[in-house]
Amino acid sequence: MAQTSSKIYGINPVKAALEAKRPIEKLWVVKSFRTQRLKQLVSQARQQGILVQYLEKSILDRKAETPHHQGVIAVVAEKDLVEWEDLLSVANDRG
Repeated sequence: MAQTSSKIYGINPVKAALEAKRPIEKLWVVKSFRTQRLKQLVSQARQQGILVQYLEKSILDRKAETPHHQGVIAVVAEKDLVEWEDLLSVANDRG
């Protein structure tokens, strides 16, 4: 099985993911953050044991593939995916 992850960016979407206790692998935050809202997100992430990494804005722009990330990106773990071969193997075993 393979596990995938996706990125959520922007203050409100990341806040919603944190409040919903989604399985966040890490939080990327712009190094020069100064807003109270970003500080609250960082605090909430740390309370949940989420790794917080501070990056330059240009790096966040590349990771989000847009400059409109509001200084925060969450890397969210998705559900495990089953490989096609594994699924066939289980089906064959069951007859």
